[in-house]
Amino acid sequence: MSEVDELARAIANSLLDSFNEDELKEAQRLSAVAKKPARDPAWVKLLEKSTGDFYYFNEDTKASSWDVPAGYVDPGHRWSE
Repeated sequence: MSEVDELARAIANSLLDSFNEDELKEAQRLSAVAKKPARDPAWVKLLEKSTGDFYYFNEDTKASSWDVPAGYVDPGHRWSE
């Protein structure tokens, strides 16, 4: 470990020591939230079997679109019926 890494670790540990347990839990919660992508979970990506093209379907509103909806993050896709 380099001298800079050691100094950075020492500073980080010193800062962590200044927080109480509730503050640390809140920081961990916020960190986890920040790592999650902003997405609309109602949108799913489906494959139109007859054309082989993907489209997007909103399970809440029943809307569909050939274009990727704003905020959509692709977790995979499912086959359409």
